[in-house]
Amino acid sequence: MIFGGHNGYNSFFPDQIEPYDTQNRVILTDIKIYNQPWENYEEK
Repeated sequence: MIFGGHNGYNSFFPDQIEPYDTQNRVILTDIKIYNQPWENYEEK
């Protein structure tokens, strides 16, 4: 498959895609409730 773009052509061959077996980790860096950081949140 060939697609045209702003900078020329891009080729894509679906039959050449290989599986990606690496598991990614989810890392939470911030939690907010009502736009307030978790450590400052008090339930009202």
